[in-house]
Amino acid sequence: MLHGISVSGGGYIAKLNNCCSAGLLKYISGNGHNMCGIIAGSACTFKSCYYLDGVAGTTGLLPRANEILFYQTSNNPEDMTTLRVVAALNNYIELKGVLQQGDTEIDTKGWCKWIVGSNNLPALDFNTEWNGTQWITMTN
Repeated sequence: MLHGISVSGGGYIAKLNNCCSAGLLKYISGNGHNMCGIIAGSACTFKSCYYLDGVAGTTGLLPRANEILFYQTSNNPEDMTTLRVVAALNNYIELKGVLQQGDTEIDTKGWCKWIVGSNNLPALDFNTEWNGTQWITMTN
């Protein structure tokens, strides 16, 4: 399961596409530390990125702009839940990142399929990949 994404240092400006943070990362720098679900510089961009409710815990961190808050389960039919996140993540792959007019197409061939994993959280199925037109399950 992907627990977080770290993009920092070296002046990198990253474009984070189609990711999910369902856990805490601890970033240690010098004598202090910060906790976050996705660690990235302020110049980084986020597209189709999801952030589990409660990940922030006592840190008070909130999802950044363009990160979408989701819940493992919810009785509210309007809430973004794990099942909806998995569908949206796979839809992004199948549509090559073109979700709205003006989006630039991304080569998503070889990207792994998202599934509902343990603890009802999004997880990657490393045996199933997108070949550009359909999902292919590999046998090891």
